[in-house]
Amino acid sequence: MSLKPSFAFILTAIITCVSPLIAKNESKQRAIPVNTLQTAQHDQSNTHENVDTQKEVYDTDEDQEPQATTRTITVKNDIEPHMLTYKHWTGTYEPSTFILKVNDQVLEPGKQKTITIEDDTLNVRYDYAFLGGMRKGAKEIEFEVEKNTNQVDVSFSWDNKWRVIADHADPQAITRLKFGK
Repeated sequence: MSLKPSFAFILTAIITCVSPLIAKNESKQRAIPVNTLQTAQHDQSNTHENVDTQKEVYDTDEDQEPQATTRTITVKNDIEPHMLTYKHWTGTYEPSTFILKVNDQVLEPGKQKTITIEDDTLNVRYDYAFLGGMRKGAKEIEFEVEKNTNQVDVSFSWDNKWRVIADHADPQAITRLKFGK
């Protein structure tokens, strides 16, 4: 019985060996001098002259974290009861529970709040329950708020694939969550 390594096995072995080298090479970045210090390197008792040399302290790009930009906007809950009505072939249903949260803060219908956002990202979560909790769920939608806006009005539609509609903000991602958690 002859053992011949398959092409996939050899390719996997090469990738396994080369990947750490590529990652290590990519992590090496050009050092940036951030501070220059003057130090006396020689003791005057050994030599009769004082020699000043320049020592540079380096900081790499890896140590510097990008600064998040924060700003405040006003978010208004414009969701009306008729928007929450769900039409099914068995009938029309209204949720027994509907909770809207904006950046983890509950926002009541018709109310507005001043919210702090980072990097123009706004997270809107909604929890719903129909038939006393027999059908329930939750989703969170991440929005990118337009740079020049200071107010976002939120509405809702079961017919929209994102469900939550926010003017002056573009939906980026949606996540299915468990009700109430």
